[in-house]
Amino acid sequence: MSKIVSMYSKKGGVGKTTLALNFAFYLKSLGKSVEFIDLDPQQSALPFFKDEQSSDTPIIYSNNVRHTLKTDFVVIDYPPGATLDHKVKGYPVLISNPTKMSIRDTYLSVINAEHERYAVVMNRYQGNVRDNKLLSDELLEAVKKSNVTHSAKCNLFTVLGLRAGFQSAENIDKTLFNLSSEDKKRISSYAQIRDELTDVFDTIIKYC
Repeated sequence: MSKIVSMYSKKGGVGKTTLALNFAFYLKSLGKSVEFIDLDPQQSALPFFKDEQSSDTPIIYSNNVRHTLKTDFVVIDYPPGATLDHKVKGYPVLISNPTKMSIRDTYLSVINAEHERYAVVMNRYQGNVRDNKLLSDELLEAVKKSNVTHSAKCNLFTVLGLRAGFQSAENIDKTLFNLSSEDKKRISSYAQIRDELTDVFDTIIKYC
């Protein structure tokens, strides 16, 4: 049976699709069979799969959740506001960023114990910005309190910094896990970002 990991947010522009794509291609780098289901109407993930047809073990791209195949993993990229209109499948990874609006929506998901098990990833975090830390700390305290008072459990709370390497890879429709050798040399902080993401993704795999 496939393990399903759902990347979602209640607000757009938080890097949800970027993380979903990197997670899918990380799984492929581990030798896992993967289906990527793109439910975001923008379908901004589609160009990243242009070379997959010629791959020996391609990631299967779909835009319909009913077409789930028997792969090792299914990664679903939900549209913003998914929990308002959809029942999020599998293991939810709630993507947030350090803005008041995004934190508020994430906070409500946490305190309302919307999911039995879940992860929270705060993306585009800059530790040298005072408000970023205040908002992050506020959400972390809510997660800790929820873990004590509810049966729902957050298995992962982490922050990821905004780095140029993400954008450099996206500019050539690549993730940090399917770059060519030459591409890697040109990507700023490639190894550091890759290692940071690997730690996050390994934890998600552990709990999903």
